[in-house]
Amino acid sequence: MNRAALCFVFLVFVLRVMGQESASITKTQKTTVYDAEDKGSVTAGNLSAGKFYRFSRKPDQIYPDTMPCRWSDGTKLTDEIISPGGDLKRDAGVAWKGRTAVEIVIDLGRLQTLETIRVNGTIQNQLNVLAPDKVTVFVKQTERDKWKSFEGHNGPNERMQADVNSFNILLKGDGVKSRYVKLLIKPSSRKVQGGVMLMLDEISLLGKIKNTWRSVPANGCFHGAFPTSVGYSKEELAGRKGMVIDLFEKQVGKQLSMVLWYQGMAKGRGFSEIQQLREKYLKENYNGIRHLSVGWLPKELKPIATGAYDDFFADYFKDSVDPAVLKDMDDPIWIRPMNEFNGGWVPYGLDPVTFVKAWRRMYNIAEQLGAAAHHIFVWSPNYLSFPDKDWNKMEKYYPGDQYVDWVGISSYPPGKKAAKSEAMRYPLENIAEAYDKYAHYKPFMISEGGFSADIDPVRWVREWFEFKTKRPNVKAVIWENHNDRVISRSDEALKLYREMVQDEYWLAN
Repeated sequence: MNRAALCFVFLVFVLRVMGQESASITKTQKTTVYDAEDKGSVTAGNLSAGKFYRFSRKPDQIYPDTMPCRWSDGTKLTDEIISPGGDLKRDAGVAWKGRTAVEIVIDLGRLQTLETIRVNGTIQNQLNVLAPDKVTVFVKQTERDKWKSFEGHNGPNERMQADVNSFNILLKGDGVKSRYVKLLIKPSSRKVQGGVMLMLDEISLLGKIKNTWRSVPANGCFHGAFPTSVGYSKEELAGRKGMVIDLFEKQVGKQLSMVLWYQGMAKGRGFSEIQQLREKYLKENYNGIRHLSVGWLPKELKPIATGAYDDFFADYFKDSVDPAVLKDMDDPIWIRPMNEFNGGWVPYGLDPVTFVKAWRRMYNIAEQLGAAAHHIFVWSPNYLSFPDKDWNKMEKYYPGDQYVDWVGISSYPPGKKAAKSEAMRYPLENIAEAYDKYAHYKPFMISEGGFSADIDPVRWVREWFEFKTKRPNVKAVIWENHNDRVISRSDEALKLYREMVQDEYWLAN
């Protein structure tokens, strides 16, 4: 064989090898989920609600702050509770003795548009608890930046409203992008016997919240399921337990793009448990193809709100963004903590005030460690509150727009007595209340759902897929393939599911 022929053979060999490598890369290449166009919805709110902060000097021991953690010196000043004027109970506010100025730095967690600052405090002249002489405000976007003056902050005395029991200082600006806000508060310079005391009750940083759509499919809706081993024969399972993704996909004739699983929110059950699950069930075809949604369920609520879980959250969220732990499986996880909180069947439910405190504390820790920016936090009530009372309405549990990425809903048929109408026993009307409240500005998902034994399963499936045209802001659906909700329970319903899911709108990746 001459040199030209040898070169030709070698070239063919190289091209074949390159082609094989290219094909291999194509198979494992991450499928990018392009975010849907950001609707740019902006809402007004208290940016500092529940946020962490630091003091320049320790408060008086008689009026200390409460529930500090490694990222915050307390919780009183951003708890959105304003005590009655003149209230000097120990839990009323935070106080400092003397004329030395107090610096308070509030971390908003990420860049926000700050417009107005309100400082509330207590006056009790007989006890020398006096309004401050001046409040000066500075802002910056990152820790490395230098502090800049908050425009419009000067001359607070002209903006201070005070009576015999309280003061309210209002400082207005033009809308400044900032993450860190520093208040330099100068106590009263009045000369009084025994010295002055400054007592603060609440600091509210008011402004605009950008509700950014994150990891939302540009076209279509994620097709998801809770793919348990229920409903399959021994031969099909072949001894397997846990997730049986392949069996569900074979059953419905289409690949999933989202998988739901559950984890107990308990000490000793760290993120490594979720990572092991991903490696076991999702790694082979993981890259950008099947996203994971995790129902994260505690057995208690108050200890979360009061800080008993702080170290647990710190370890969990640190691992959740650690490249050494993730092993290139760095897609975001849809984290759904404490779902169905407005139902009486969960041990962390029926307490809106404590729930909001718990959620905010958990989220703030995730934010400090970079996990909130990486993962998707899903706030997920039940479709109907049980009991259906004003104090238990789902919106009472809402922690604030800055604390929620997606809104989810559990969608199941209510009993005939609980249903307000027959239509409410089926998906379109079942999710209507939550959809109308949130889906116009937050990405919305059916975080779990399915039919039950006492309704028409075919109608349920038909309406499930009518979300495409009648509830188009539903961006993910997860079928709870478990117990009496297994799709194979009805041959007709399964047949219809198989037909309707073939529409490209229901994303396979």
